[in-house]
Amino acid sequence: MSSNNVLNTNNSTLSSSFYMSKYYAPNRNAKTASNRKSISNDLLISYDTNALNKFITDIRSINYNATQSNSETNHKNKVSAFVSIYNNFTESAKKSSSLDVTHRANRIMKFTKKQEDELKKIGITINEDSSLTLDTKKLESADISKVKSLFSNSSTYMKEIKSAASKLDIGV
Repeated sequence: MSSNNVLNTNNSTLSSSFYMSKYYAPNRNAKTASNRKSISNDLLISYDTNALNKFITDIRSINYNATQSNSETNHKNKVSAFVSIYNNFTESAKKSSSLDVTHRANRIMKFTKKQEDELKKIGITINEDSSLTLDTKKLESADISKVKSLFSNSSTYMKEIKSAASKLDIGV
């Protein structure tokens, strides 16, 4: 830890689980299927939306530089966390009685479907139920430029998801 109490992770490899805990803080119970069963769907939508917004803010602000020896691995681990967050979000949104929630979730799923070919190139496939499946080996071996083109500050995909998700920033 530095004098600012900030963890320096420049040369550390952080797991997808670490990022899930980070994005779901302070509602970490909402990140796992077994714990989600005891949480109301309205709360899950809030927690999932907040996690999605935290992911987008985090992934879009990455700066790649030579001093971060593990930045590519960390970026891919964040993308792995995104798949879980996305699946949590779409699952809870499908159960919602709110037309606004279902409308925005449908927009996000539609934007994701438009990126299907690019997602496949990095190991993410879209299932019949609109959930995502991650081939971790394919993601690990994917060209980082393809990953960054989908999950960067200038990515249309991230901008569109951010637009839809930010309007659902339900503070609970």
